[in-house]
Amino acid sequence: MILYDDLELQQNQLISTALENAPSVASVATPVVGQVVYDVAIGRGALWTGSAWLHFPTSGGGSGGGFDYSNLDNVTWSVNMNNIPLPLGNGWRITLTTGIDITGIVAAAHDTRLMLFNANAINSVKLKRENTNSLAVNRFALPGDADYSIGKYVTTLLRYDNEGGHRENSY
Repeated sequence: MILYDDLELQQNQLISTALENAPSVASVATPVVGQVVYDVAIGRGALWTGSAWLHFPTSGGGSGGGFDYSNLDNVTWSVNMNNIPLPLGNGWRITLTTGIDITGIVAAAHDTRLMLFNANAINSVKLKRENTNSLAVNRFALPGDADYSIGKYVTTLLRYDNEGGHRENSY
């Protein structure tokens, strides 16, 4: 058991351990990839991905449980969206003035995960599979050879998989 530098415990467990208490994730001056803290401001743990803090879910399963809606970009879209730039946060909270189609999102790093939440009570968002209105690298490779509709008040999680030249968005 090495208790210096990287603290190697040879796969044993820590007992009665607490996360570092941070007044807020914004107060962590120089986070490192994989760092975990307890965000006192909102009462939840958070993980630094290297580009954003991802807060631990407050619950699992159920309607909307397990998703962190606190770091979504609020957008209002009224036209079909092609080659959408990546959000500043970890996804979008979408308000619609009409139903829209999304044909692609700008290519992201492998294993990037984006959340799309349709906050609209009337209209749906449709992810168009392999649609030529977006560049090939940005298109959705959806399972089932079909488009996918995100209904009203529904959250969809997309994962970008580009290992070995294979691109896949899954929900």
